[in-house]
Amino acid sequence: MSVHNTEHVAVPLVCEGCAARNDGICSALTPMELQTLSGHTRHTRHDAGESLALESSEITGYANVTGGVVKLSRVLQDGRQQLVGLQFAPDLMGRLYGRENLLTAEAASDVDLCRIPKAIFEALVASSSALKLRLLNQSLQDLDEARDWMVTLGRKTAAEKVASVLLLIAQRSARGEKRVTFELPLGRADMADFLGLTIETVSRQISKLRHDCIVVVTNHRHIEVPDIDALRRRAGGRRPPFPPFSLHRGCAGLRHRDPRIGPNAAPRGTLRARTGRGEWQSGSERRDRSCRYLAQVRGCGL
Repeated sequence: MSVHNTEHVAVPLVCEGCAARNDGICSALTPMELQTLSGHTRHTRHDAGESLALESSEITGYANVTGGVVKLSRVLQDGRQQLVGLQFAPDLMGRLYGRENLLTAEAASDVDLCRIPKAIFEALVASSSALKLRLLNQSLQDLDEARDWMVTLGRKTAAEKVASVLLLIAQRSARGEKRVTFELPLGRADMADFLGLTIETVSRQISKLRHDCIVVVTNHRHIEVPDIDALRRRAGGRRPPFPPFSLHRGCAGLRHRDPRIGPNAAPRGTLRARTGRGEWQSGSERRDRSCRYLAQVRGCGL
């Protein structure tokens, strides 16, 4: 038993040594509730690639992820498979109050689980208001992440998609730290499946991130992020500041503000005009040049 007591009830020793004790669902439980729960839990360890739950199988219990990464996927009738999500410590694995699993769960890395029987956990949820609130907050967080991922898949470029999945893993691996190191739980094929890209595109974009010193990759899976803010910007997660001029007119609106294009440049529609440096350029050349300048000002590059 632990020496830390609350109302003369000790926190179970196995819970004290749990890495997810203070962040997961157990953080909402009292020492008495932890004592009751620990009498029914079972701790298991699974190797990478091992199946944890099959789609359409009966739900007999839930599991708290205490270490590693779990990948969730759905299989279509013709055998096609889509990776739909990742779970990290201290996420709860399993559809609460469900009868059957809607997704297939597989260990993406070596995974530690704290398994809880279905009836025991549902009875505890019914009796604990704090646990209900904790589960509600986790559900809302999952909903926010799903909406963010819809934007990633629907609107981001290939470079931003690859940076986004690395950012997701980095943020969950070491919260609040600017320099992050982690083992990539997904191979190139899984990342391509997750992002809707080809394996070649994923490899090419990771190489670009390495070339730009956004990430350092060792032995294909060991990832070091020197500056997580730089990775966040590359993922498109932070909106760049607008330049001090209006963008409503597009690149043509930069004509009189761009110091590298003369103030007497001809309006759109003329074939050629003299620039401030004495060069003659067509309208399309001026627009391309203005676009490059706009991108440089906004810090996104072309």
